[in-house]
Amino acid sequence: MRVLLTGGTGFIGTPVARALRAAGHDVTIVSRRPGYVPEKAIAWDGVRDAMPETDAVVNLAGTSVAEGRWTAARKADILASRVDGTRSVRAMTVDGKPAPFAITVAQGWYRDFLDGLVLGSTVAS
Repeated sequence: MRVLLTGGTGFIGTPVARALRAAGHDVTIVSRRPGYVPEKAIAWDGVRDAMPETDAVVNLAGTSVAEGRWTAARKADILASRVDGTRSVRAMTVDGKPAPFAITVAQGWYRDFLDGLVLGSTVAS
């Protein structure tokens, strides 16, 4: 499967990209600085062009929840980074492709999270 991964260099995205590649998927990371990503990567302005060749999108991009104090302004920034980022990526889909679209906003647990990694319409509980 050809997977477009936003946030693929982050705390969660890095091991997700590794797991997807280990499972045989072709992963392209979307990055603000694709030249600094050691794997296959594109800039945000290339997302729309990549969509027709993409089977699934995993959107993990967003402001880190682990850095800084949770002031009202910071909470607003965290929320906006997820909502606006998701809207932006979704708006770049072409004729409803790709259909599988996974997002995450913040995880409260990390133990063995890759064991439950699911692609498709199944929801892990």
